[in-house]
Amino acid sequence: MEESEIDSWYQEGQEKAKEKLDSELEKPGVDRQAAISQYIEALHNLRQEFGKRYNKTIAEETQLEKEEQKEKLKKWTEKFRKPEQKEDEG
Repeated sequence: MEESEIDSWYQEGQEKAKEKLDSELEKPGVDRQAAISQYIEALHNLRQEFGKRYNKTIAEETQLEKEEQKEKLKKWTEKFRKPEQKEDEG
């Protein structure tokens, strides 16, 4: 997932949680404190999942960057090797 996808997912989750809270609070005889507690818990769980997804995305991007750097270094090293070193390996 890309960062923008994660942000969108998080925003949608917040909106759904708010809609559910509003829906619960409109019901007659509902325990308002319990509904609000459920809303807070839903937001907490959403934040935790957001953190996991975001950290995973950052880790994947970092790994790709490391691999790209290794490849660039390898190409650069090959380019500037002395001719006798190339023959020794060949």
